[in-house]
Amino acid sequence: MNPTASEASRFFEEPVSPPVAQGDEVERLQRLVAVLGELSGAAADSLAVMRLTTARAQELTRASAAIVAKVEGVDVVCRAATGNLTRAVGERMALDMSLSAHTARSGQVMRCDDAELDLQVDRVTCRRLGVRSFVVAAMPFGGRLRGLLFVLSHKPNAFGARDEQLLQVLGPAAGAALAHAEDAHVLGQYERELRGLVAVLAAEGTERAGAAFVQALRSPLATVSLAAAELLQRGTLADMEAVGLIARGAARMEDLLKPLAGRVGH
Repeated sequence: MNPTASEASRFFEEPVSPPVAQGDEVERLQRLVAVLGELSGAAADSLAVMRLTTARAQELTRASAAIVAKVEGVDVVCRAATGNLTRAVGERMALDMSLSAHTARSGQVMRCDDAELDLQVDRVTCRRLGVRSFVVAAMPFGGRLRGLLFVLSHKPNAFGARDEQLLQVLGPAAGAALAHAEDAHVLGQYERELRGLVAVLAAEGTERAGAAFVQALRSPLATVSLAAAELLQRGTLADMEAVGLIARGAARMEDLLKPLAGRVGH
């Protein structure tokens, strides 16, 4: 059944909620600062970062659940969840013409006060998961969307402007932590592969092993080239995080290649 005009207008109204005591709000902001510190020192494990993000987002907004999702093609896919939606990990939700799509494109925090009235949500999925209201924020870093952060409730009108403001801060911080974890994982994979090839060459020193080594180098070198091209396209080298990543990756490769000097004829 389509909502009437008066029902639909409720989506644009600020939820009516009990006044927040000043002391409670100060305490929540202090907790947010502590969470930002946790994220900045998070381990180089992308799943651990996503789980930390969902746990703290749920806590700070008093949500029923929280989700970190990744945009994959035309869908958004849940990769970590806390609260009563842990079963949603792996769930795919439609992205086209949704509030999530708007956040993914613009980076703007969006709020749904009632999924039964809002025409810009995947109502079928919301009903299946028991979600009536949510806030979604982007998790950007380095010019890329690293994920989407949702806080959700089984009740309508569960969130307000303060929650939007909080996620506007938490989303980018979580995006930075996730980017560092993902980049560290990629570099770690390259390092393990290179060490394995070094061991093969040290043991065999054959032409075939040398060819395999060159082939394996193509992937990390292509990654470095793409990162450099992105920086050049921006017309600036001010993105020191990306520059640092390239420098660390190149230094690791150089260290691993040193023992191979003179063993493969180049």
